[in-house]
Formats: sequence, structure tokens, C-alpha cells
Amino acid sequence: MYALQEYGLSDLSQASSISSIASCYLNEILKKKTGKLNLVGYSFGGIIAHEIAVQAVEKGLDVNLLCLIDTVCSTINEYLSDESLIAGLVAEYFGRDNIDNILEYVNKFGIEEGINIIYDMLSAEGRSPANSTKEQFCLEQVIYIKNGSAAIKHIPKIYQGNLFFIAAEENLVIRNREYGWRPYVSDLIELNIVEGEHNNILQRSYVEVAKLITQKIFL
Repeated sequence: MYALQEYGLSDLSQASSISSIASCYLNEILKKKTGKLNLVGYSFGGIIAHEIAVQAVEKGLDVNLLCLIDTVCSTINEYLSDESLIAGLVAEYFGRDNIDNILEYVNKFGIEEGINIIYDMLSAEGRSPANSTKEQFCLEQVIYIKNGSAAIKHIPKIYQGNLFFIAAEENLVIRNREYGWRPYVSDLIELNIVEGEHNNILQRSYVEVAKLITQKIFL
């Protein structure tokens, strides 16, 4: 089993599309892999996992499992513009009253400078993220914004196989049961519902999620 680090944390060139990010990951996997592929992705990582699976099948590789954990298909339009993503960060940390001022700064000086301002404001209030330097915080947020931009532009290909889908129970109220993936999976979509909502599904239900995936791999 291999864990894949966020693309960009070690390579500042950062791929600009979902397809190119997935290709980089698949190349790394192929340097090490033996046997069948079991691919699991959570949230944005699920979009990458789906694309890796598509590319793997195109290369004639055997994908034993594609599992997405509470991943919304990029075509549903929950992946917003750069401006909206930054506005979300501002609202999360400072409330909505500060959005217009920071967006004006971003439009003038760029995303990176806007995120620097967010960090400086947090630091001035004594709320800078624990265990994170300014450089690390800003890099992580830039990657988050650029990943969102890549997702906006991504139109998935059809994965030739089954999809094992794990959904957070509280999210099913506002989304269709397959989160938009039906047109992009050729065969069965097996839905599994676990307690929690998107941001805490891996904390509240991690044992159940791990059990579901393990059972599926070793069936």
C-alpha cells in the first residue's frame, strides 16, 4: 500500500490539470507496484483516483478496486472559481465582512499575495495555524485553489469498471445518491452510507470506512 503526497508540496511546478496530476501519480505507482491496483480517494482525491483508474485501464492494467469517499463529480459545479474559493477561506477565518476587501487585493496583486494577507491577518490576531509556518500555510492554500481550478475544467472520461462509493449520510440530503458519477462509470456503482458529513467522515466513521474498503479488497 502506498500513500500519495499532495502534488505540489514537493514539486512547485504543480500540474495544471486533473489528467496531468493523475498521470504523474500513476507513473509513481508503476515504479513500485506489483499485482492489481486498488485505488482509494477522498474528496478532491477521489477525482484524481477516478482519472488514475481511467488511465490505468487504457494502459491495460488490472484495477481491482476504485473507491471514492464522499467525492462529488467535477461536473456538478460544486468546484467554484478561484475568487469563490478564496472568498470561502476568508469567510471561514474572518467572516463575510472582510471578503470584498481581500478580493479587491487579490484582483490587484494575485492569489499568492492574497493568501499572504490572510496569514498576516491571522497572525496579527494571534490565530496563525498551529504547527504550520507562513510558507507552508500559503503553499497549502495555493495548492487548494489551483486544485479547485483544475477540477472546474475537468470533464471525466468513462471508467470501464465498477465503482465502490462511500458517502457521508448527512450529505445525501442535498445530493443525488451517486454524486454525479453515473455517466462516468460503465458498470455497477455500489453505494455505502456511513455516519457523518463531508468534513468529519474520516474521523467519525474511520473504522467503518476502513472495514468496508478492506472487505472489498479481499473478497
